[in-house]
Amino acid sequence: MSRRSTMSGIVSSVVLWMFVSAHAADGWKQILQQSLDAEHSQTRRDGIKQVEVNSAEGLRTLWQALALRDPNKVDWYVREGAHEALLGATSTEAQNEIVRLLKDSDAKHELAREAVLYAIQWKIRSEVVKLHGRNNDRMIEEVKYQLRKARGVEYFDLVLPATKSIDADKKHLKRLQESLADKSPRVRRAAITGLTLYPDGSGIPLLIDNLRTLEKKKLKLKLYREWVLTRYALEILTGQYFRDQVEDWAKWWDIARGQFSIEKRIEQEKDKKDDGAGKTVVVKKEGIQVEVHMKVAGPPDGYPLLVIPWEGFEVDYFRPYFHGVEDYLRVYYVRMPQIDDYKGLARDSKSNTIQYPTKLLAQALLDIMKDSKLEKFGVLAHGPESGVLGMMLASENPDKVTHLVLINPRSSGEVYRNAIENVRRDGLTSGNKETVKGADNLLIQQDGKPKYMPSDAAEASGMGRALNNLRHADPTEPESGNISYFYKLPGGAAQMADHGWSVKKMFSGKPSFQALIFMGMKAPWTPLNDMKAVAGVFPKAVVAEMKESREMPFISETGLFTQYMQSFFKTAKPAKKSEARAKGDEADKTQAKPKGATQVGKP
Repeated sequence: MSRRSTMSGIVSSVVLWMFVSAHAADGWKQILQQSLDAEHSQTRRDGIKQVEVNSAEGLRTLWQALALRDPNKVDWYVREGAHEALLGATSTEAQNEIVRLLKDSDAKHELAREAVLYAIQWKIRSEVVKLHGRNNDRMIEEVKYQLRKARGVEYFDLVLPATKSIDADKKHLKRLQESLADKSPRVRRAAITGLTLYPDGSGIPLLIDNLRTLEKKKLKLKLYREWVLTRYALEILTGQYFRDQVEDWAKWWDIARGQFSIEKRIEQEKDKKDDGAGKTVVVKKEGIQVEVHMKVAGPPDGYPLLVIPWEGFEVDYFRPYFHGVEDYLRVYYVRMPQIDDYKGLARDSKSNTIQYPTKLLAQALLDIMKDSKLEKFGVLAHGPESGVLGMMLASENPDKVTHLVLINPRSSGEVYRNAIENVRRDGLTSGNKETVKGADNLLIQQDGKPKYMPSDAAEASGMGRALNNLRHADPTEPESGNISYFYKLPGGAAQMADHGWSVKKMFSGKPSFQALIFMGMKAPWTPLNDMKAVAGVFPKAVVAEMKESREMPFISETGLFTQYMQSFFKTAKPAKKSEARAKGDEADKTQAKPKGATQVGKP
């Protein structure tokens, strides 16, 4: 361990000791300010947790801290410290201050109001762990795992006793419902997310009203992300599937009103097989065996689209943001197997490492689509690693793949080091030392050792979070943390393809299929000039320059992303239209054409 690393750990420990000492002396204000200026995100999180939340003065200081929009100071992880701190705000004085805050329409405090709503979700999870964990470490970890894994009725069954215990008078539920009328889209999205996780049906008519309001054309386009979240919340709570047909939702509720309850849903459905759980296909190729998990969504007559997520993530992070895409495409979400999922892989003789069998998986995916009776289909790959797989599948099967969609691709295996150096420059520009150290940890020197080694696990975690934050347009949003918390898969690291691959080698001839390249313009991990190099390989590729995005354009610019997808697949019509599809096509005619759509080599 280096002297610098040792000193870093000592300084972090001293600052944490100062937190405790100063808090005991009621000096938390000064320590809070010191913590927000600290290098380590763990220190900033610990500092914000020290606020005296049972006094109005303490909470108002917390609101001021949460008003900071610099993600290098208060990102999603530091804000989680505020969520945790708010669990202890139980005094009458504190509750009165929270009520005052939620009625405050000041835009300056919208992130504080958002934090109060997310703290309700933390309170529910905390109570579930308390009720089911029984102070047993093994049971506690199992409960936390179930909270991450459970969806729909299974989740409601798990948390219902907790909500009855902590919210007998439904005070917290009322706050979520009333916040649907907040002026801030972020606060409304937090309220919708909270209602999705709260097992109570009384918010259903409010969500239907919200959907009706958002269906007004101009408002829907402006607030498309809120629109898909509202639809998703209705489907999760009710188990019904009327999509954006607001009047169908209203007619259903007129009949179900007075009869519907989450408790009844749990009783009727908890033992049923979850159709949304997907299926697992066992693939055997060249002496290697692997289980490939797939979920299917969208109209049966929609054009088929194979979607490949980030390597190492469950496919569900795409949803609900793909709801608009699922209106007209039959989407086949395929989870990329982890390296440990494969049986029969041999180690590379030179490097003594196991290389990810990208080419073999590409062949397996083609077989899976054939088994699904799909002769032609589109492919969407998210991120650099999955992009290799998507491009390989398309290059080797040009007669099968008709459309290729790449989100923040990389041009070759050789540019990875350039990407790390670009990330390092970003950290230097923003002044985020954890980003710089994280990049240095990835840079391997000639002696085979990283340029920087973390002093302890806390610093290592902070470096990892800083690097991950660069994938999100706004790392202050709780969704940035939720994607890793809910959808990150366990498993060993692996090298995708090999350093010798390149998009130019894959497509030595002119590709016959259509290509759509989404470029998150603010993404350090995939520099713009390199993404343009990818687009240059495809004749007449449509380039979607997402100016407000990094690597998640379907979240940060949901409406624009959906418009590009609709425009790109407008010629991919199924043989037969259902009545619902016909209605959808008529609605599509009223949609605004994506702004800024260009073709490579054209203005």
